[in-house]
Amino acid sequence: MRYRSALLAAGTAVAMTFAAGAALAGKQNDRLVFLAEREPPSFDFFMQSNREGVILNRHIWDGLVRANPATGEVTMGLAESVRYIDATTIHVKLRQGVKFHNGDPMTAEDVAYTFAFNNNPANRTVGRSRTDWVERVEVIGPYELKLHLPRPFPAAMEFLSSNVPIYPKAYHERLGPDGFSQAPIGTGRYRVERTEIGREIGLIRNADYWEGADKAGHINRIVMRFVPERNTQIAELLAAR
Repeated sequence: MRYRSALLAAGTAVAMTFAAGAALAGKQNDRLVFLAEREPPSFDFFMQSNREGVILNRHIWDGLVRANPATGEVTMGLAESVRYIDATTIHVKLRQGVKFHNGDPMTAEDVAYTFAFNNNPANRTVGRSRTDWVERVEVIGPYELKLHLPRPFPAAMEFLSSNVPIYPKAYHERLGPDGFSQAPIGTGRYRVERTEIGREIGLIRNADYWEGADKAGHINRIVMRFVPERNTQIAELLAAR
């Protein structure tokens, strides 16, 4: 379904069409408000499968590799290198110095935890196929690991670039999925500033982004607001709230 919406910039309303929802932006306060019909059942990425959750994933978290949306070319993300040792073993060397939004360093233990958490049926995550193509993760150093596959998986790089955000082991273990949903953290270009369940989630540019402040988000604040009724969406856009 496509939506007719308005993008407000520099005091001028411009009619636009978006594929995933309505949005308004203001240069004066350097903020973009995105109106979505559905709220993810959780802000823990692995506990939901909504499109809105996928969008948030791209902003809050990073994966080991990235795919250029225009060309499909795979480049490195949190990993410094990713290479196949054989058809069922992938060696990963992580970047050093990467920190989660709470200041904790990212290590191979966080990567191993991410795969183990989503692969564990007891956790009742949504979409174990995101990671179950990896049988186990072998940590061989603080920033080095191997992904052991039960069988060859040609789509490995695609899955690593889109479906496997790396989670902070200690923080996620301590809070659990429910607590993490209220205060999620990652290594991404935006950190979560606040969550209001049933209303919105607010993001702010990560000034300490591991790739440099110039590589963080171009907009200072992004608000994803959940407004299921179309007329209310239009009213909010016209009021530029």
